[in-house]
Amino acid sequence: MFSAGIRGYSGARGMLGALRAREPKQPIVEELLNQPDAAAAFNHLRSMPFLAGIASGDKPVEIERDLRYGCVLFGKKLADFTGGAAQKFLKTYLLHYEVHNLKALFRRALAGKAEARTDDLYPVAPVYSSASRVGALSTPERVVALAEKTRLEGAVKTAYGEYQANNGDLFRFDLSLDRELMLMLWSAAERTGPVESWRLKQVILMPLLGTRALVWGLWLKHYHGMSAQEIMGVLLVPSGLIDAEVFIATIQAEDMRQAAEAVSFEPLKEFLAETGVPEDIVSWQRLLKRFVWGRVAKRDMGMIFDAATLMREILRWEHVVEDAITVASGKSLEMGREDIVPLLATQAA
Repeated sequence: MFSAGIRGYSGARGMLGALRAREPKQPIVEELLNQPDAAAAFNHLRSMPFLAGIASGDKPVEIERDLRYGCVLFGKKLADFTGGAAQKFLKTYLLHYEVHNLKALFRRALAGKAEARTDDLYPVAPVYSSASRVGALSTPERVVALAEKTRLEGAVKTAYGEYQANNGDLFRFDLSLDRELMLMLWSAAERTGPVESWRLKQVILMPLLGTRALVWGLWLKHYHGMSAQEIMGVLLVPSGLIDAEVFIATIQAEDMRQAAEAVSFEPLKEFLAETGVPEDIVSWQRLLKRFVWGRVAKRDMGMIFDAATLMREILRWEHVVEDAITVASGKSLEMGREDIVPLLATQAA
């Protein structure tokens, strides 16, 4: 609880209070659903207080990027007012925006499209380049070199090695990067104090990372034909996150109902009992995002104010932003409300 240091949680509490007036709130999703068309929806997004101080562009892709970048800025403001292991945990989580940049640049290099543009990249250092430098990233090796001497260096080298070992399978590069970040985040949680570590795992990581690992496992089984043992070797899921026997039982299930019955995390079992069993992997993915939202949307986490409290806020902002982007993008495709709502995490289908 006290691992953030004297500087930490009093300052973070004050910063969080200051951000409340600008944070993205769930009602914005309903407001966007009620907009008549995509142009009105993106104009509504552009006017959000959340984007104040961020030089938002006019293109939809630029607005989407800047909304997500707002989550980075807000998250960094909270992290800067903590210290020690708690700060490292928060900053480790925010690395997923740098991972996004690496994936985007890696794809461009593979496609031979090293374009001098950054509208789809987040301006987060150190894995960020100016437009002129981005244009020079013409090979995967040059993209991998971007991560040298950063916290992601080992993760990127591992992912690239697995990419090469699997005949240039881009999915394995993406999956390996996500897995390495998962392991880094779990390790960072273990370095916080006993109470804080327990809360981070129970409140944040088990719902967030456990559900991701479940989707990854089902995906590897159904679309890559891997056995449970092969999947365990690829995912390297920490035993504290999901029990190995439970995870294997879930993957080996003959159908989605058996997979749901194998789940041992009690809150998730209760959630599935209320919502019903997803029909396919895409439905699993959508439903599990809704499950995570339900866990982080509750403001009352007791008397303790720690890294778990701050992480919950970051996740809430990210869920609202992603749903807001989904609504606006859906309207661009002339989708109706009845088609958009099932895609959202913060709205009941």
